[in-house]
Amino acid sequence: MTAISIDHLERVLDRLCCPACLHGETRCSAGDLSIHQETGLSVQCRTCGAQYPVVKGVIDFLPDYEENAAPGLAQRSMENRFVVNYYEKYFRPAFTRLGSPITYNQEIQWLKSVLPDKPVQYLIDLACGTGKYTRILHDHLSPDWIFAIDISMPMLQQAVEMAALHGASDIIHIRADAAALPLRDQCINGLNCFGALHLFPDTVKTISEISRISADNAFFTCLTARKLRLWRPIQILFSRLFSFHFFDEAGLENLLISNGFQDFRKSVSRMVLMFACTKQ
Repeated sequence: MTAISIDHLERVLDRLCCPACLHGETRCSAGDLSIHQETGLSVQCRTCGAQYPVVKGVIDFLPDYEENAAPGLAQRSMENRFVVNYYEKYFRPAFTRLGSPITYNQEIQWLKSVLPDKPVQYLIDLACGTGKYTRILHDHLSPDWIFAIDISMPMLQQAVEMAALHGASDIIHIRADAAALPLRDQCINGLNCFGALHLFPDTVKTISEISRISADNAFFTCLTARKLRLWRPIQILFSRLFSFHFFDEAGLENLLISNGFQDFRKSVSRMVLMFACTKQ
């Protein structure tokens, strides 16, 4: 397990902010997070005093998550060590094939085809899992920094290990809520979320957060699940059992447009929807 270095933490601290202050009367401004080392490495908010530990290479902006959360069945599976250990090799490829004839490699190739053809400074891989797409973004775009964000600590700890094996020291792993991201306004140049938008409880709030942190001309790439009329009864049952969303394409596109995204490119294969768009 590779620990995050003090130097790396100092170099990205100006992009981070306290999630406890995000929706309060006082919004954190530049410099409000500071680094502490008294009882282990952590970052602390000067505004509200909230402290966020660095746990096995992960900045934990949800230190009380296990005590307070009541995640759905799908999310609980992402906390399971057996699922985590075999996620990249078996579980994640199976998700695509379950609802579509395209393969895992084909979705990866589609993503590469819509990514910018020039380096991007700051990226996010949202719901990064064990970091497969984080590493793809790292190799393809050569960013200064990538923030790999997930709500599952087991997934993130596996991602830390795999990033170290990959030799990618410019990836910052963060545990956070997609609906309250610990990043400043307009601070990132690209965001990827391949295989998780359908798992977030509040899609409207999540898209709003993605828009808030996206700078002008930032790209957003996504793979998610779409509604199919013939499969509607099964999809309804699946949604109730697993807290899983199936999106209406037009409705999702309108939500993104209302949050400032344009220039849509998409690929549809049965229940799988892949799209790319740009923040204007």
